[in-house]
Amino acid sequence: MRFVAICPDAGGWRYDFVTRAKISARVVIAANDLSSGKTVAADDVLLERHDITGTPDAFSDLAAVQEMATRRTIRAGTVLRANMLVAPTLVKRGEPVRIVAKRDQIEVSMSGEALDTGARGATVRVKNASGVTIRARVTELGQVEPVD
Repeated sequence: MRFVAICPDAGGWRYDFVTRAKISARVVIAANDLSSGKTVAADDVLLERHDITGTPDAFSDLAAVQEMATRRTIRAGTVLRANMLVAPTLVKRGEPVRIVAKRDQIEVSMSGEALDTGARGATVRVKNASGVTIRARVTELGQVEPVD
């Protein structure tokens, strides 16, 4: 940022100031070394105050990173960023899944086969026990819910 200070008196002066802002916040860091593909647990991370001026995608919530998997090896003390983590795969192509449809207090479930691989919240194709292909949202490990 650039600021100009001017003295309005006769024979006044003018100074230009160039400043650089520094923003810090409590963000999630790796408490210990995390290997590639590791699922992040509660004891793997902690909150610490760090400069985040050049890190706009840092996490500020411990719960947001738990159960996510690392894309690469992360050293202890590193600020965790969105591009370092990926939601773990909960449904794999060709594996059996449980299709659960809920409405009010009624729950119906049936078996099916995943035709796509997906993480939590992803929409995948599933072939149900009747042989009909449906679109479903991944809810947990090996479980989906119909989208339509």
